[in-house]
This record gives sequence, structure tokens and C-alpha cells, in this order.
Amino acid sequence: MEIKERIQLLLGEMNRGVYEKETEIGLSLLAALAGESILLLGSGSS
Repeated sequence: MEIKERIQLLLGEMNRGVYEKETEIGLSLLAALAGESILLLGSGSS
């Protein structure tokens, strides 16, 4: 299995049961893989 497929599967599992937060979860995974920090600011509503 390619790394791209593995990441897509991981993102799918991370997003399961989460509503409208795909971008935030994807960015969080990217930061974790890169060994970087992430700061998310917002009111909590879309």
C-alpha cells in the first residue's frame, strides 16, 4: 500500500463522526507528520 493511500485511510478514520472539520484534522495530521506545532483559533462554529 502506498503512503498516499495510507494517509487517506488514516484521515478517513480521524474524520469519522466529526462534522465539518476535515480541513482542521488534515492540517493537524500534516503538522504532526512534519514535527511542527499547530494553533487553531476560532469561535467553534462554521
